[in-house]
Amino acid sequence: MSKIAVAGLGKMGTAIVNQLKELAKDSEIFVYDIVEEKENIEGTCRLRDINPDVQEALRALKPDVLINASTFTGNEFYARLAVEYGFNYVDLGQSTWTTIKQKSFEQFAREKGVKLVVETGMAPGTINVMGAYYAERGYEEVIMYSGGLPLDDRAGGILRYALTWSIKGLIQEYTDATIVKKDGEIQFIQGLADEIEKDLYVKFTDPQIAGVIKKYQKIEEKDGEFYIRDLESLPTSDGVSLMPFHYGGVKNMGYRTLRYSGHYDVIRKLWRLGLFDSDRFLNIEGRAYSFLDITSMMLDKILPRTKEDMAIMKVVASKGGITEEMHAVVLSDEKYTAMQKMTGYSTVLSALSIIGQYDIMRRDDPGIDPPYRYFNPQKYLKTLFEIIPRSELVK
Repeated sequence: MSKIAVAGLGKMGTAIVNQLKELAKDSEIFVYDIVEEKENIEGTCRLRDINPDVQEALRALKPDVLINASTFTGNEFYARLAVEYGFNYVDLGQSTWTTIKQKSFEQFAREKGVKLVVETGMAPGTINVMGAYYAERGYEEVIMYSGGLPLDDRAGGILRYALTWSIKGLIQEYTDATIVKKDGEIQFIQGLADEIEKDLYVKFTDPQIAGVIKKYQKIEEKDGEFYIRDLESLPTSDGVSLMPFHYGGVKNMGYRTLRYSGHYDVIRKLWRLGLFDSDRFLNIEGRAYSFLDITSMMLDKILPRTKEDMAIMKVVASKGGITEEMHAVVLSDEKYTAMQKMTGYSTVLSALSIIGQYDIMRRDDPGIDPPYRYFNPQKYLKTLFEIIPRSELVK
């Protein structure tokens, strides 16, 4: 019987635990969170019952795989424990700089014979596997897009957005340096200073998915295909992962986050006003708050929450005058938001593949790498969209 440990039982971690309960065969699931009350999940065991100290609990348990579903700030800590104590590991990513630090453990991972598959969520994660499908077929340009959006395109007023995850994580994604590859050269750019790409779309063919979306917004139907339009994009951090360094034959590569039209005009104005600055402060009732803190608190109150969302992805690849595209749509349902599905199921698939439940691995050597390096892109994508309810992948 396999032992799977999950650290971090927020919205995403809890979804991952429940998805493991759906899919993991003959496995014991162990859970841990800094808030002890969160550990009362039926059908799981508490790491805290082995030892109140998570490090000692993991040392004693030595799980077959640990999933870090806490914030990205814990990725380096849990990866270090994995190589130190000798167990496999996956996380959701979110910070390329943290991934680079994790890569410094590579030799230790090889010596311990363990696999650390990092950045296994949606972006970075699945979107990079979609991009790798083309990068490994000789395409000279590979541009990846994804976004988590409310089904109601009027939500959030002029921002046309609703919260499904941390507002600070969202602002960080917008403001951190972004890696792109242009004309064969790797560059670091500020995405909010780049040109907003307008008039984008994502397509799909499933009439049931179309029926759900039509309850919230207008979509176009043409020749048996449905189109979600009125989208725009900007480069954002971390989604491209380390791909520009791994695919030397690709001349142009980047990642851009999809939003409903008009969103980035508002975000850019806030940024230009300095409202995302973390080094400028206001003193309020004897306490110093950064502009970023204040803006985050305000947006957290202004933007609506929603469980009715969709995750959309797209890759545009070209070579020799030929352009190909791959599209994906995932909708929420009564159990999970679309973001919980897209991030959770991809992470669960990665973890279960490491321990041999799914046949998608293309290499078996120990080390530390993102999923596009460890998994066969075609097998990964086929399997993932088979296990995610209310989803479709279209090429």
